[in-house]
Order: sequence, then structure tokens, then C-alpha cells
Amino acid sequence: MTRRSNTAPGMTLRDFLLALLILAFLAYRYAERVAQRRQLQRREVTIHRILLVQEGLERYAVDNAGHFPPDKPGLELLIKPPSNVRPRPLRWRGPYVPSAETLLDGWGRPFHYCDKGSGDPPRPYMLWSPGADNSDGGTGMNADVNVWNPDSLVP
Repeated sequence: MTRRSNTAPGMTLRDFLLALLILAFLAYRYAERVAQRRQLQRREVTIHRILLVQEGLERYAVDNAGHFPPDKPGLELLIKPPSNVRPRPLRWRGPYVPSAETLLDGWGRPFHYCDKGSGDPPRPYMLWSPGADNSDGGTGMNADVNVWNPDSLVP
């Protein structure tokens, strides 16, 4: 004769909690991967856009006898013609970038621009994005994207 137990077949509370813990761990790992991919995509967008802005700056300088836009209004001159900029550009044959969105990095912040470059050899201007952490310097996804640093232009 077989004996029947008084407990119903199924999961115990301990089994349920263990399964829940495993599912929570898998969901966390998946969310972490999605966040990393999103950051990588934003960095790639930033690199693509900064190269478009650099090209627009170079075309602007060709049209204006080698002069780059002044700090004020800055990169806005790549989108719309100047109104009362001093010194007034010789010619404006823009727009020099596809859209105003091009002037934003992958995180939706405007690129940093300075018409007085630095470095050795001296650069004609500075153009950079401070990266995911929005502060100068950093490593990995937080590293700055700078047109004069080829290593920063690799995702």
C-alpha cells in the first residue's frame, strides 16, 4: 500500500522565492545590457554629429577666407545666416550642417565650441562633447569626444 502525504504537490515558499530571485537577477542583467547599448548608441551619435559639425566649420571657413565662427553666436552660424555678427562673415552659403539637431551631442546637450584653439600644433578652434557624465575628462563611455583627439572618435 502506498502512503499519501498530507501536503499538496507544488512549490514551497522557498522554491518560489528562489525562482523569483533568479528571475530578478536575469532581469537586472538584461536591463544593464540595454543601458550599456543605449550609452554606446549615444556615443556613436555624438561621434557622427561632431564630425558633421567639424565639416560644417571647415566649409564655413572656406567661404569666409579662413575665419571660423566667433564664440558668439558660435555654432548657430552653421544653421542660419548672421544678423549683426562682428566681424561680419564675408559670405554665408549655408546651412553648413543638416539641422539644428546636429549641433547637439547624443545626450541632447550642445557641443562645446571655442574659436580660439590650443595645443601643439595650435588648432584653429576647439570642438568637443564632455561625454556621458557631462564633465571634462573621464574614461570609457564618460570620456570626452574631441575632434582633435582621434582616439576619442572611436566608439
